[in-house]
Amino acid sequence: ILTQSFVFVLQVMADAIKVLEDIDGFDKQKLRHVETEEKVVLPDKEVIAKEKTEKQLLQEIETPPSLKHTSTKEKNPLPTKDDIVAEKAIH
Repeated sequence: ILTQSFVFVLQVMADAIKVLEDIDGFDKQKLRHVETEEKVVLPDKEVIAKEKTEKQLLQEIETPPSLKHTSTKEKNPLPTKDDIVAEKAIH
């Protein structure tokens, strides 16, 4: 195992030396000047609309709407004692 590790280290060192030699031997005169061209791509209407919708949804989640106080109305009230007695008298 030690020999394999040693051989690996030697190979890495040899590769590093070769890279440094290549850098040293590089001719800078072969390079030419280039103007950088920046291209700005603006989003289209659909992307803007989607982002706006997402932003509104997140805003609604973060700040829920205020709730108003309501009163409960019983729509199916229980019969009174008089109603029960009257129904028993009929049957």
